[in-house]
Amino acid sequence: MNAKMEAIWQRVLAKRAKRLGVSLEEAAKPLTGKPRYIQAAEAAAARRGVSVETVLADDLKLLQNDAYDFSEYDNLND
Repeated sequence: MNAKMEAIWQRVLAKRAKRLGVSLEEAAKPLTGKPRYIQAAEAAAARRGVSVETVLADDLKLLQNDAYDFSEYDNLND
């Protein structure tokens, strides 16, 4: 991870630790259970009567067709 990405990660981690009221080490531990996006996809699939894969594929299509200009983020890995 380059220095810029490491600095961003450390800021996110510090905010997460503060929000959760835990140490930096605890905040850095991987979450257990299913990721929230999978939980949300499962709930949406149940509501819509389709598979989780369909919900995730639809979400991906929406993101790929989004007209938002993300060019300001192109240099994050520099």
